[in-house]
Amino acid sequence: LHLTPKLVKNLSTKLQWQQPTAVQKTIIPLALNGRDLMVQSVTGSGKTGAFAVPLIDRLLLRGKFKSTTCLIISPTRELAQQIFQVFNQMIQQMQISVALIIGGSNDFHSQQLLLQSEPDILIATPGRLIDHITNSAINLSSIEVLVLDEADKLLELGFMKELQAIVNQLPTARQTMLFSATLNSNVEDLAQLSLQKPLRVCVDDVKVNQNIQQQFVFVKDNSFIYKFSCLYHVLQQNSGVKTIIFACNKHQVNQLSLHLQAKDFDCYKMSSELSQQQRSRVLNEFNEDPAGVMISTDLASRGLDIDDVQLIIQLNVPDFDDYIHRVGRTGRYQAEGLAITFGTREEVKNLVEKLKKQVTMKELQLDAKLIQGYVQEFDSKEFRLQLRELNQQLKQEEELKLTDEKLKKFDSGFDKKEKRSWFLNQKERKAVQQVVKMTDSGQLNKQKAQSILKQKQIRAEMLKNKGKDKPKKSEAHAQIRKIKNQVKKMKREGEYTGRDAKLDARKIK
Repeated sequence: LHLTPKLVKNLSTKLQWQQPTAVQKTIIPLALNGRDLMVQSVTGSGKTGAFAVPLIDRLLLRGKFKSTTCLIISPTRELAQQIFQVFNQMIQQMQISVALIIGGSNDFHSQQLLLQSEPDILIATPGRLIDHITNSAINLSSIEVLVLDEADKLLELGFMKELQAIVNQLPTARQTMLFSATLNSNVEDLAQLSLQKPLRVCVDDVKVNQNIQQQFVFVKDNSFIYKFSCLYHVLQQNSGVKTIIFACNKHQVNQLSLHLQAKDFDCYKMSSELSQQQRSRVLNEFNEDPAGVMISTDLASRGLDIDDVQLIIQLNVPDFDDYIHRVGRTGRYQAEGLAITFGTREEVKNLVEKLKKQVTMKELQLDAKLIQGYVQEFDSKEFRLQLRELNQQLKQEEELKLTDEKLKKFDSGFDKKEKRSWFLNQKERKAVQQVVKMTDSGQLNKQKAQSILKQKQIRAEMLKNKGKDKPKKSEAHAQIRKIKNQVKKMKREGEYTGRDAKLDARKIK
């Protein structure tokens, strides 16, 4: 691919990449030529490397440039963090800077300072980037390359308006690369908005990885207890295997987690009710656990590069596209994997009909007597009592964690999200940033810093509210002139003299 030696060295030593994947082999030369690209490729095909490698190679050849030139938009915080980690490994011992701007991390001020340093590469989620465009002095006028990763997911999450606003902030003379697992009409609309005469590249059709063995389980009873009994049986058959279980919603995630913990499984939960800090911790811990079990909503179905997942279990039959993304969490980089899906005969029949041209899907036979025994155990009063006690214990632990987090927030000063509401202008922002810098450097203690910031907040709120309920300047002047004329007239006619006139004159002044 004729890449710079520094980059090739980091790819092989830091990331252990020896050969480019099909998408990387196709896209990297085209990206290096500066073409606008619209790329369709299946999940797990190495798309991050396909745009990261040419961006870094371009920066190395050009040298240091004091502005942000590359912008990468990602649909989720987790995927953005993963892209950030890949870039950090690639740019070790290089004079290239990368910044991550995502929501949920409660560090808006730190991100503002990071943006002011104008890093070479900016990785962001749409919502937080719009937040900074609105409230910060962010400069996107030097962007030369825009990457829209997982474009179909971006649109599925409802970010079309945000993407339009972001694109409007960028120079028209730029290179844009759009990556998507599917190219539907919405993606076509986004391409028309952001790309100029793009080269369309379909590296792979949307299909199931052939390294993944597909199996299904017919569920005769759609009740939770019956499905959980089948799940427990499957996990017992595949003990010691790194597993992701996809649930329908966050309620089912919590329910499954509670039941599995009651049976001494160490579980990791992933759903929208977790904070960004909690999600990051869960992903890190699960990545390091060689035999962990993670229960997730579709939050973990896209883009996340989790090592060595051998088993995927789906408690429901999703639509075809979601099925492709879910099972794509295993069998990555030519490894073998197993995907087991629970469903009724009708649901499984429709899925098999769509998959039959690509892969053979086989029924997984479970021991009916054993399942019935599990159903009786999990539906017993003793087990329900055990669940109730465990649930209370877990709630207490969660409350302690939340209390600890609140204390940490209190110790670290005021809530950074709150500060944004009283930023009036650039001058106010700089003043607050100066206080934060002085606190970090030890020139101010936290108590003094909070006092200064509180005074600035009060003053800012006064400035903000000043004159809200008063008449406009021109109207006020007209009223004063009218009163003065009346006073003069009354004085001439002898009706307005003495102490009352002086008091009213003071009021007018």
